[in-house]
Amino acid sequence: MEPKHESKKLWINSFWRLSQVVSSGGFAALFSFIYTATLSKAEFTVYGVAITVAQLLQLLSNFGLRQTATRFIARSRGAGNYADVVGFVRAGLRLAVGFSALALVLAVLANPWITGFLSDDGGHGVVALAVALIAGFAGISLFLQGVLEGIGNFKPITLCSAALNLVQLALVGAFWYFGLSVTIVMFIELGVMAASILFYGHQVLRAYRKWPRERAPLAPYRRQMMVYAVPLFINMVAGFLYTKVDILFVKAFTGSGDTADYFLMMHIYSFPLQALGAYIFVLNTDIAYLVGQKDTERISRLFYRSEKMGLFFGLGMSVLFYFLSYLVVAIFPNYEGAGHLMRLVSPLLLLKSVSHIASEIGRAHV
Repeated sequence: MEPKHESKKLWINSFWRLSQVVSSGGFAALFSFIYTATLSKAEFTVYGVAITVAQLLQLLSNFGLRQTATRFIARSRGAGNYADVVGFVRAGLRLAVGFSALALVLAVLANPWITGFLSDDGGHGVVALAVALIAGFAGISLFLQGVLEGIGNFKPITLCSAALNLVQLALVGAFWYFGLSVTIVMFIELGVMAASILFYGHQVLRAYRKWPRERAPLAPYRRQMMVYAVPLFINMVAGFLYTKVDILFVKAFTGSGDTADYFLMMHIYSFPLQALGAYIFVLNTDIAYLVGQKDTERISRLFYRSEKMGLFFGLGMSVLFYFLSYLVVAIFPNYEGAGHLMRLVSPLLLLKSVSHIASEIGRAHV
């Protein structure tokens, strides 16, 4: 592939990936506005804790297989070895189903604890069930996304994300009119997760039919994926403990009002990180492709260009996040604590931008 064509493809994929993040981030911000304005602080706390527990369980159901699939499939595609692409898809899907089932079982077993932790009155057993089902679906959905990213097919992901967000908005709007609750919100998110599996699965199947399907033992592919996924999973768990598990501790040791302030701050904080992740995902795919071609020179150029982008992006986001805190308090006077927290953590966006690009590119190059 010619360098100009590669560069053009990188920017096109980056555009689609960034469009997905902007679309999802925009809708997520809109949903946050609706939930913050509609739900009481106590219900908003239940929602925040439920989402955090679901994300914790998603670590197990995903087990790093999304990123692993992207890496190995892109590398095999770069080497022109589509037999290996098929092998990684088949082996990875079996692993994803297995880990998703494990996460679902553990979530069901932990249902009494989750129900008690969500709120003091323990009246949210249905929400806890939705958390378990979301965790069970998540691993499969994320793996299918990783396959599409590995084959460089970012456009369907963006279109699916936009369509599902519109459906979710329509459902939230309808229930907002008749009466929105945290239980309804969680089941809407569960339905969107299930719909994403159907769409991503259809796109992967379309690509799969075009590839050679020689029957080969899947054990070597599973072994390669697990060797790469295990340290990635450990890193993801560490990242979760560093950035999100504190919400659970805030809930355990403070009141629901403080938890709501903290969750709102962290929810807004995730938006710029998602935008950064859009570029990193595309970049990792391109690097894995170049690794397959053994082109270290272009990998080096991509690395330094991306570090510069991370520096400017992080600086801009830190400043924007600081001043955005005042707007949040102006719109939601009851969440003054969230504004104070936003100003406190705003400099971290610069550090995270630079460090995330360096660590993710280094992992993709291994």
